[in-house]
Amino acid sequence: MKWTDEQLAEFQKAHAWSTARPIPDGRMLGAGKSNASRVDSRVEAVRTRLGEGLRVLEIGACEAQHTVLLAPFCKEVVALEVRPRNVAGALIRQLVNEVTNVRNVVMDVRDVTAAMGRFDLVFHVGVLYHLMNPVEHLFQIGRLDTSALLLDTHYATEDLKKFPDRKIVQDGVTWRTKLYRERGWSDAFSGVESESAWLYRDDLLSLISAIGFPQIEILRDEVERNGPRIGLLARRKH
Repeated sequence: MKWTDEQLAEFQKAHAWSTARPIPDGRMLGAGKSNASRVDSRVEAVRTRLGEGLRVLEIGACEAQHTVLLAPFCKEVVALEVRPRNVAGALIRQLVNEVTNVRNVVMDVRDVTAAMGRFDLVFHVGVLYHLMNPVEHLFQIGRLDTSALLLDTHYATEDLKKFPDRKIVQDGVTWRTKLYRERGWSDAFSGVESESAWLYRDDLLSLISAIGFPQIEILRDEVERNGPRIGLLARRKH
């Protein structure tokens, strides 16, 4: 459908946006954190490496800025998001982008279970570093019936001097992290707890292998404004 400028303006006013991304005809919907492209390198990594017709579990979908890029080549996207206001924006963005194969679920990502069914991929971008216990959460992910995990997250280094050290012990194994102060429920991009824990890079990679995804391809590894960040695609052993 070709939305008129008046219709798009009403969609724009219908939600207090935190993100912006162009719709298929190039006009922008949203405000705040912006991406002027209809292409995302992490979504493209899924398409080029895993193919089409996938059933995807998206962890922390926010306002569907990635969802609407995944949906066109996927069979179904199950989009989890804890903040109802973000889901309201996601529904508007999906409607404007004419996406119909998404199931939106208001859920804390710490509550994921294998009862959610079979997925070809868990798409996990920008969430892990907002969790107080990323170790426990990744073990939950490992128990899901899925073949692959695309993970994009910040990680800790010794250079992050202002972050206090914290060790997480799970099943007798110690994992190193640093604590980060979260900004609270009112921030669309913040965790729901007052603090979160960033895993060290080596611990993160060891943990991903330990939860059942030993085949790890690093997609990016760079330093951003808030700290080091890594993107990877991990797969079960065939």
